[in-house]
Amino acid sequence: MPQMEPIENAVILGGGLAGLAAAIRLKELGAKNVTVLERAATPGGLAISLSFDGVASDLGPHRLYTELPEVEQFYSDVAGPEIFSIRRQSSMFLHGKFLHYPLGFIDMLRGPGPLRLAKFGASWLAAQARDAMGRIDKQTFQGVMDSAFGHALFAYLIGPYIEKVWKTRPSELDAEAARVRVSAGSLARTMRRMLLHERKGTQTALQEFHYVRGGAQTLVNRITERARRLGVMIETGHAFAGFEFSPDNTIQAVKAETAQRIRSFPAQQVISTIPLPQLMIAVHAAHPLPSAVMQSSTALRYLDLTFVFVVVRRERIRGDQWIYFPEPRYVFNRASEARAFDPHASSNGRSVLCIEVTHLQANGFASQNDEAIISQVMPGLYSTGMFAPDEVENAYVHRLKYAYPIYDVRYGDRVQALLQALAQFAPNVITTGRQGLFNFNNMDHSIYMGMRAAETSMASSSPAAAWITAIRDFERFRIVD
Repeated sequence: MPQMEPIENAVILGGGLAGLAAAIRLKELGAKNVTVLERAATPGGLAISLSFDGVASDLGPHRLYTELPEVEQFYSDVAGPEIFSIRRQSSMFLHGKFLHYPLGFIDMLRGPGPLRLAKFGASWLAAQARDAMGRIDKQTFQGVMDSAFGHALFAYLIGPYIEKVWKTRPSELDAEAARVRVSAGSLARTMRRMLLHERKGTQTALQEFHYVRGGAQTLVNRITERARRLGVMIETGHAFAGFEFSPDNTIQAVKAETAQRIRSFPAQQVISTIPLPQLMIAVHAAHPLPSAVMQSSTALRYLDLTFVFVVVRRERIRGDQWIYFPEPRYVFNRASEARAFDPHASSNGRSVLCIEVTHLQANGFASQNDEAIISQVMPGLYSTGMFAPDEVENAYVHRLKYAYPIYDVRYGDRVQALLQALAQFAPNVITTGRQGLFNFNNMDHSIYMGMRAAETSMASSSPAAAWITAIRDFERFRIVD
């Protein structure tokens, strides 16, 4: 890495995993003053745990798995003694039956059945022939999945679930969203998985993973402690409020709003993990951008996520870490049980199920009151037979905006246009993380992206321009279920 003058003041927007990892790496590389600005009362972003009547749960499943040596070392450094291995147990509820997931041969017989399986096989063979003739559009998610699984299986299971989760037709989603979903693989790889052991780096689905005793909050606490020991200033309750530009078109300060006042933080370098359109609006407000750039920004869409946490009077509800609900008749997409992740946790005879509902930002689902949301979720849960109404002690709602970017066709072109604009109009700003780079990633990827953002900031006098090249490294990311 080239030697540069030490960074006097660096400001990081957002105190999630990417932001905290960037802060730590900046200090390790010699940055003098590093400040993290976080809107919430505590750092962590999505990787936090909430407590309900003394029973804790993560915001959805947060298992530890990585193929990145740097992140594996990071996990070990910050939380090594509290990390343990756990055997995966997950299921899918399909047509009134709980099936083991990933589906094994017996589950395929119990679920789709032998006749439908034969239809899937014939459809896959037909897809291979159409693909060989160039008759499948592999620029879209649907095209890639049609080629990999055949249209029959896609239409039966994959397509409905994808549309339910992303609120977008699969034909309108980009092929990149399918490429990184290694767990999907193909019908041929699925059959091989049923028969052969998969090696690390080639898995389509995990059989074992790591977890942190006490949940995702423990990991965040240890990362936060490490950052503060290194001298990072973490300012919670500070909502990003804009930039101050110098005459040479670089950002010289970041403004943050607290409950009492607006504060200004000097910034020689800025690393942003906030949603990319919000960053572009802030740059535009201080330094007007071309209309085409702002059109690309407003075209990027995100999903909001609403959680319903159901406290049940049981030691265990099912014992599954993940439960998928692919059928459109259920408003929720996925559930996770905290006790199934951390068997060491004290439950006092109760367990909590975390239910996830994705929705477009404009549809108003999250604006409904808690009672209305709970009333839409509970009947579907009762119909699965997981627990009876009289076993439910309470239910709570938690809302999360900008949870997932929507990877529709041509999103990559839009992101590239915005990165080029930052390089020209805000050259000392790097945008990273899932929301900041509009990147399809997991927890380990966010940490790695924060590290790489810090390294690029320290190694270049024009980090935004250097970042455009550096992010090619992220093309190797794989999402493994």
